[in-house]
Amino acid sequence: MATLVPNRMCGSGSHPEWVNNYPEVRDRGVHVFACDISVGKFPQGDKPDVDKVAFFQHDVTKPFPDDILGTFGLRVLGADGTSLVFTHENPPPLEGQELDIVAYTQGKSTLATINRICSCWAIRQGLVVGYARTSIYLSVPRRGSSDHSLSYHLRKMLQDAPFQILSSTRALAPHGEYCASHKGPNGTSISGYTAFSLQNFSQVTNVLTSAMMEAGGLEFGDGTRSDEDERQVLMKELRDFAKGGVLLLMFEWVVLRPRPLGY
Repeated sequence: MATLVPNRMCGSGSHPEWVNNYPEVRDRGVHVFACDISVGKFPQGDKPDVDKVAFFQHDVTKPFPDDILGTFGLRVLGADGTSLVFTHENPPPLEGQELDIVAYTQGKSTLATINRICSCWAIRQGLVVGYARTSIYLSVPRRGSSDHSLSYHLRKMLQDAPFQILSSTRALAPHGEYCASHKGPNGTSISGYTAFSLQNFSQVTNVLTSAMMEAGGLEFGDGTRSDEDERQVLMKELRDFAKGGVLLLMFEWVVLRPRPLGY
């Protein structure tokens, strides 16, 4: 098993026996899912462990359907039941990589909706944006490039300023219920930040969706503009999604402006 257990887990192979062997997982309100390429391997009858796992048919070598894509990390175990041999959860993008924002904003999942809201607003405002697992951050004015990724441009922008880059750090920041199951970058508990993280997420998305609606840019897929009641329904969907747990990619840069000669 992975050392960090999110509140929604999915494993390949449909036998739920391993869940019974992990009471710390079973008893923490974790929602467990299991998939297999064949329904014939699913437990049958009135076995007591069947109600602990939600089973569905899926080929793990293929992407998840839109309604569950991005809602949990897929963990596939080796024959001995302990080796992690495959994960469907994409790692954070590396620094300096060009990112296909369009690819991250497609689909009907709530995750794609969040990315569309943040990225489209940022691009419309002429800002550089960089993809994070569940969001796209707003930052500094764009520097005349077709690539909108701050991750791709920031190092050179700092060096051109000119700044001396002393260090750069990237870490996943848990929000919502992930604060209870994940640790901070230095290994400390962040369970006390659950409410704060949700408040911050709600404030940001509320400001963005309000501004987009007033500008006529908050629309359904068919191009119909949303009114305030529909925006509130959307906000509830976003808050409920974040409450279940999301990961935001955060950056820390330590830079120094060299002192001019003679000072």
